Parts: sequence; structure tokens; C-alpha cells
Amino acid sequence: QIEPIPSGNLPPGFDPSTCRNVYVGNIHSQVTEPLLQEVFASTGPVEGCKLIRKEKSSYGFVHYFDRRSAALAILWCFL
Repeated sequence: QIEPIPSGNLPPGFDPSTCRNVYVGNIHSQVTEPLLQEVFASTGPVEGCKLIRKEKSSYGFVHYFDRRSAALAILWCFL
């Protein structure tokens, strides 16, 4: 059985039928990978995350086990 994917204000180019990864931009310098994973686990189980530190701004990727959690995380970020 296929889980329903949330619809709504998902960004252009996001394919909820295949995407399990979420890009997170403008991350504060004090945020760690464990904290990023903990925050985004509120929408579903997180497989892992990657934080890329840059001098002026950091960004990261959160990898979910399932598509539904990734779509919920994106919708949650727009609230």
C-alpha cells in the first residue's frame, strides 16, 4: 500500500513520489548535525543528515527513510 503524500505548497521541482531528501539553508553557526537531525525528526524518522559549513552561511541535507516524511518537512518549513 502506498502512503498518501501531502500536497499543498510544495516548492516547484519537488517530486513527492520519489524525493526523500530535504535541503536546509541558512543554518546558524551553532547548529550541529545531531541537532539538525533531532529537529527534523519531528516529521518522521531521519536516516541521516549532512551539514556543510561555509564561512558566511551553512546549509545541509536531511535524508528521510520515506517520501512522506520529506514532504511533511518541506511543508513544515513553510509554516
